[in-house]
Amino acid sequence: MNSRSALYEFGEIVIENDGHWNPSEVADPTKLIQLQLFNITASGIGAESALRNWMEKAETTLRE
Repeated sequence: MNSRSALYEFGEIVIENDGHWNPSEVADPTKLIQLQLFNITASGIGAESALRNWMEKAETTLRE
């Protein structure tokens, strides 16, 4: 994830699917970001880190 637009688009998907995403905090790379989508919760320092962690958890969940 190198662009804010990709994060913005992901945030829209999260919000549209009743997930947890705080768009006012994602621009700050020093904030602890927590996101929830499809019953998978992840967090990270900065939105890119949180999204990477969510993707890893999603992949693990799909393999189970």
